Amino acid sequence: MNDVPQNARVAGAGSKTRNGQRRPARAELIWDGKYDEAGRRVAPLRVALPFQAVETVNESAQDRQRNLLLGPGFREEEWRNRLIWGDKKYVLPSLLSEFAGKVNLIYIDPPFDTGADFSFTATVPDDPDSEGDDSFTFTKEPSIIEHKAYRDTWGRGLDSYLQWFYETAAFLHELLVENGSIYVHLDPGVSHYAKIVLDEIFGQHAFRNEIVWKRSSAHSDSKQGMSQYGRVTDSLLFYTKGLSWTWSQHFQPYKAVKHWSQWIDYWAVDWENKSDTFHNEWQTYRTRKDKSLMLETEHTYADPGEYTVVVKVIDILGNDTTKTVKVKVA
Repeated sequence: MNDVPQNARVAGAGSKTRNGQRRPARAELIWDGKYDEAGRRVAPLRVALPFQAVETVNESAQDRQRNLLLGPGFREEEWRNRLIWGDKKYVLPSLLSEFAGKVNLIYIDPPFDTGADFSFTATVPDDPDSEGDDSFTFTKEPSIIEHKAYRDTWGRGLDSYLQWFYETAAFLHELLVENGSIYVHLDPGVSHYAKIVLDEIFGQHAFRNEIVWKRSSAHSDSKQGMSQYGRVTDSLLFYTKGLSWTWSQHFQPYKAVKHWSQWIDYWAVDWENKSDTFHNEWQTYRTRKDKSLMLETEHTYADPGEYTVVVKVIDILGNDTTKTVKVKVA
């Protein structure tokens, strides 16, 4: 790792380890920590810890009292749902004794950007049955403990991420039943690395689809003057454990585009642009409650002269387009 400018790299057939030993002849993604100094593959840490029940939803007062006196598990019951709080490094190995080879479907949404902290912004959506917009957004900042955990876990950047992801995927592979499926949700920044890791664990033959979807709750992040397309998509990597898997075909009604305006999701106008940043002085856009979109607007200038008008349009695919026109006002 230290003799190349990149952190992770793809090793060719017959690459050597630091002590001169030759690895198996195959193409693979190498990162710092994947092999030890002797050239042996570093196995995931397997520390199985007992779970402690903190709260049981819809538990009767009688059962709660028995749990306090006798401890959880005073009688065997078939559980329906379980929410586990903890580090996957210890949670996943602890699940193997009970669920190895028994899980039918797994969906994971791991961190995207290994260079960012783990603060997150969440939006509570509006109630579609209420009047007005009651949605709101809040940001949860990382605590001091989370900052330290972040440094310990992601201190080596991409190398740390790949090691973390490999260990996670290895345990999830063990948990899946032979006809089980897994969906891994990532952004384009790390999805190509993750696919190589998943190919190594599940096998290239187990890859089924890459599902690319556009975020409908966010507009394009490309600004005026940027030389790139808007980053508005995420990826879902779909793998199966065996050669046969459970699959239910889904259909949705076909809706043909009958008018050009159906392609437009948002448009805005800067009535007096000064050849600088776009100023959103008027806008119209679709919402979940109101799918309509205004197709015309007007503006009254106080003084005669020539004005530069900039129109910004974002279509339903996230493409951001601007049009500049000169307007003479007598």
